[in-house]
Amino acid sequence: MNAFLQKINTDVGRKRVFHMLIGGIILSFVLYGFAIASTTLSVADAETSNHNINELQTEIAELEVLYFSMINQLSLDQAASHGLNQVDTLKYVRVNQPTSVAYNR
Repeated sequence: MNAFLQKINTDVGRKRVFHMLIGGIILSFVLYGFAIASTTLSVADAETSNHNINELQTEIAELEVLYFSMINQLSLDQAASHGLNQVDTLKYVRVNQPTSVAYNR
């Protein structure tokens, strides 16, 4: 340990320690700047994504309104012309046991 302290206590050793401290400070500022830039870009991307999600939700709502207006205008004759028939007796099937699927590779 004394040999290490004697190396540092010379002019060359002091300059080397000073340069290392200055390099560490500069590296700290660069890393801090990178972290701030990265955070800022992430917030901007999240804001853009939220805006896109809101636009898509608005478009979906408009399409739902259009769908329901088209369904309300559809007559039984038009549905029959497209191959849709009204079911007279409706039956449901219930499975009491949970189903499982086997998958082999």
